[in-house]
Amino acid sequence: MTRPLPRGDTLLLASIAGSAIANNYAIQPELTSVAADLGVPLGVIGLVPTAALAGSMTVFGLLARSAIASVILVFLLGLSGFAGVPGMITRVTDFAHGAALAASANVSASNVGNALGAWLGGLAITAGFGCTAPLYVGAGITLTSVLVMAVAARRAGRTAS
Repeated sequence: MTRPLPRGDTLLLASIAGSAIANNYAIQPELTSVAADLGVPLGVIGLVPTAALAGSMTVFGLLARSAIASVILVFLLGLSGFAGVPGMITRVTDFAHGAALAASANVSASNVGNALGAWLGGLAITAGFGCTAPLYVGAGITLTSVLVMAVAARRAGRTAS
């Protein structure tokens, strides 16, 4: 006998809690000192929550039938999915020297990613890969963004020196 999956409100609360924690701690100045202590650009520190997001989606796909795992993983999705957002917006705005449209370009890119994920996830379900397929599609898109960010951070490091 399988247990019923958690209700939507439980998953919503788990996601909100993860997001709230991430937003509270993601913009702390300690991240700058951690990056300096490790001798890596601050942008590289941003790879960690994004990679954690891909990992959370993959594990969620594997454990989606477990009610307890679902609640924990939705919490981790909220935590890792929003941990990098405040720092990312700050970095984009700083890089653009406060240009008014910098944040809108960042949000537009996020919206393109959301639409792409929904479309590709829907194609995966339609192709018969099951209801957890969008989690794997999302993990793939997220890992692609990690690669793009890693290349950009490396190039930024080369041009800065």
